[in-house]
Amino acid sequence: MHNYDQDTYSNASSKKGIPLWGKLLLACGIAILLVIASCAGFVAWGINSGYFSKKLETQWNQMAEVIEAIKSDEGAARLYAENKGLKGNYPTEVEFNTYVDTWRTKVVDFPITVPNFRKLVESDISLNIGADKSKSLRYRLPDGTTINLQWENEKLVDIDIR
Repeated sequence: MHNYDQDTYSNASSKKGIPLWGKLLLACGIAILLVIASCAGFVAWGINSGYFSKKLETQWNQMAEVIEAIKSDEGAARLYAENKGLKGNYPTEVEFNTYVDTWRTKVVDFPITVPNFRKLVESDISLNIGADKSKSLRYRLPDGTTINLQWENEKLVDIDIR
């Protein structure tokens, strides 16, 4: 049998500080905060630099050309003649012009240049570009009028303004 001296034997001292699971939890929390801060920084940069607005500029210019064209009879006639795909929804130029007459009053407040990012978000803008060279652009004016345009192979195939 062993003889132990009670005075020299001591239990291991209890550890002080954060336990391992606490350190892991803290590290994960810091990593998540860094990811969120990075995403927020990227979005802020995109908004303030105009990056998002510049990406939309080409499509916006196409929409502005359509809006400008429907503001006059000559422009509407040229638009209909240049975009044969419009005949699917508007079989005759006369029928197309009846729609154009109602659209003219609704697009008076359309901004010709791309609005800033905040205004775009407020306007419920949507741009869809398909793999088959189709794209659609929807924009809501401040008065609630919604402009929907669709292109296929860079030719306008539908206009819907409500």
